[in-house]
Amino acid sequence: MATNVIKIKRSTGTSAPSSLNAGELAFTGGGGTAGNNGQRLFIGDPANSNAVTVIGGNYFAGLMDHAHGTTTASSALIVDSASSTTQLRTPALYLGSSGSDTLVSSTAAELNLIDGSSAGTIVNSKALIYGASGQVNATSLQIAGTALTATAAEFNLLDGVTSTTAELNIVDGSANSATSTTLADADRVVVNDNGTMVHVALTDFETYFESALDTLSNVTSVGTLTALNVDNVNVNGNTISTTDTNGSLTLAPHGTGDVAITSDMLSVTGTEGESASLMLIADESDDASDDWTITANTSGTLTFGNDIASAGTAVAHITVTPHATVASSTTAIAGGATVGGTLGVTGVISPTTHVDMPDDANVKLGTGDDMLLYHDGSNSYVTNATGALKLATETSGIAVTIGHGTSETTIGDNLTVTGDLTVSGTTTTVNSTTVTIADPIFEMGASGSDDNLDRGIKMKYNSGGAKIAFMGYDDSDGKFAFIPDATDSTSVFSGTQGTLKANIETAASGLTVGDSTPFSDSSGTLTLQNVDALDATTEATIEAAIDTLSNLTTVGTIGSGTWEGTTVAVGQGGTGLTASSTAGYVMTSTGSAFTMQAIDGGTFS
Repeated sequence: MATNVIKIKRSTGTSAPSSLNAGELAFTGGGGTAGNNGQRLFIGDPANSNAVTVIGGNYFAGLMDHAHGTTTASSALIVDSASSTTQLRTPALYLGSSGSDTLVSSTAAELNLIDGSSAGTIVNSKALIYGASGQVNATSLQIAGTALTATAAEFNLLDGVTSTTAELNIVDGSANSATSTTLADADRVVVNDNGTMVHVALTDFETYFESALDTLSNVTSVGTLTALNVDNVNVNGNTISTTDTNGSLTLAPHGTGDVAITSDMLSVTGTEGESASLMLIADESDDASDDWTITANTSGTLTFGNDIASAGTAVAHITVTPHATVASSTTAIAGGATVGGTLGVTGVISPTTHVDMPDDANVKLGTGDDMLLYHDGSNSYVTNATGALKLATETSGIAVTIGHGTSETTIGDNLTVTGDLTVSGTTTTVNSTTVTIADPIFEMGASGSDDNLDRGIKMKYNSGGAKIAFMGYDDSDGKFAFIPDATDSTSVFSGTQGTLKANIETAASGLTVGDSTPFSDSSGTLTLQNVDALDATTEATIEAAIDTLSNLTTVGTIGSGTWEGTTVAVGQGGTGLTASSTAGYVMTSTGSAFTMQAIDGGTFS
């Protein structure tokens, strides 16, 4: 029986292989230690980019070769049947279940402080352990190195004191100042009453202060002041008035101070039958135009007036006339109006004569100012930035005339005619690069009478001079003609017949060449006929093809027999091999051919 040879990659050293393919194994036979990779088995980890990964080896088996329960240096820790081992050393100790364990932060010396301690009794240099009743017996107590000399009886004097730390600190004078505190009648204040500290209610303070204030001569009433008179000015409730007959009430702040009104409305009310005005005076009103007056008239109008014509006499510049229907209200401006920003009009602008605009001033239409009307001093423009510019498209039957009868009309870009296009001139000239006609039938000529004219396409070109070519219907013989160098005699073309480059399809009767029909078609079968002779080249080609038929031994699939020819190459489905090679070897691919070899991972170092 043949012996198959399968070897993994191997080394007698102690270094891991530099790389491995996915699933490929390797072994190092050198002496293994914790500091090298000897006596270990490796694999290329396919889930980790084929990383070289240790999966075992006799080095690890040797670490477990000792008695269970005996801690052995430089070996694995294996407990005995009682889950014990002889000794354990660790720099950190955690207690608790996995995931909720706690690090024991005490040192060994700190843990040893418990050793020798007695419950309820203080032992020098040992930890303190309370007695069964929570007591601790000590001969002395110290705080911050200072011994407490008070006796137990003296400390017991504090028994029953209910004051808090904060309350004791108040007595000490170190209490914090209170802020944002709401006082009530029942609240009390500490007062030294002739040497005795007592708590006094705020109501007692109120009684005292009211009695003391009553003795002040300048206070005319007690409690809330319901009215106040200062010279001619009376303050009563929400009203400030004057007792001076027909006198004015003046608010005069000092220096450059202002009168500030913290309200959302300033109300000026006239008496019955009297208008109400608000006057704004500049420059002490000593010149014409210093005074502006806003007046609500008894007629219901609102006017903005100025004394520009005569000092002290206001002339209305703007008059607003209300109407029950707000849209019918009017605003009259006596002079001109300049709008520096945008004038928004929701109604209709109706000029009496016209709208006068200078050159380059635009009439903008649309939310985005997409349509413009303007004159630049030389030409007039209608421009549109968005959508289509439509003229007379919303009412059927509206005729549109562009230009004068003797004026030229220029279309700057594409022209689309959705209806019929009629050109009544004598000549239609198209200078475009490409002419596209969607109609499948291109109609030309007229059939009202026999005009003896040809129909077709006249093509101009230059070849050593200006020439024309014609392709179309020849009226003289009723045939389709192609003349590459034609002469046009008033739409009758003549010249030498040209050569047509094309695939020719004929009827089943065949293709006519001169007076002969060498090919014909009958029921889908092409028939070679009427061939009188073969030229030497055609005859030699056919004979050479027939001569090669002698090498065929059978017709169709070869169903039996042994191939005894040359080696079948890989590209033709063979192996390219001529022998079976050594026993135990297997056939493997090199990427371009096949070879027989042992399965051997090879060595590494």
